[in-house]
Amino acid sequence: MYFKSRLLAVMIAAGSTPFAMAGDGNITFNGLINSETCVVKVNGAGANAAVVLPTVAAKTLGTAGQTAGLTQFTMELTDCGDVSKKAYAFFEAGSTVDPRSGNLKNASGTAKGVQLQLIDVSSTKPDNAIKVGQESQRTATTQIATTTDGKGTLPYGVQYFAEGPITAGTVISNVTYTIAYP
Repeated sequence: MYFKSRLLAVMIAAGSTPFAMAGDGNITFNGLINSETCVVKVNGAGANAAVVLPTVAAKTLGTAGQTAGLTQFTMELTDCGDVSKKAYAFFEAGSTVDPRSGNLKNASGTAKGVQLQLIDVSSTKPDNAIKVGQESQRTATTQIATTTDGKGTLPYGVQYFAEGPITAGTVISNVTYTIAYP
């Protein structure tokens, strides 16, 4: 009995003693909260706008990976202030984004086998598709310099992207964006 009591006391004491561990390193996090943001107009219509793609025949998207109907749009920035010298749009992840492809799902349209792909039209890279919701946008997307009077234009595009056999119908999706100031 005495042995069990002593064993129990040792176990309780060991459990309440803090473990001594040496740290392996230190991580410092740095950030910036910008006091100024730009006013955004998509194709001159305001921060929330619709971009209408052309009607294309399903047969033009007959093979997975084919694209059609590239439609350019711009995001005009004004009143950026002195703090913002460069800017780009970061397209956020969400329920309409296919995390595998980085494209936009046909969220509420009736066509099957098609997605929408955002394009960085100012990029000279062979694969200028924007991977929506992915961190690679921070370095892969072209950053534009704002002018001394706080203005700039971000040129983008959107196109149909075949992910498999296509059936005719409507294509409707959306994406949330944030203007980033690197």
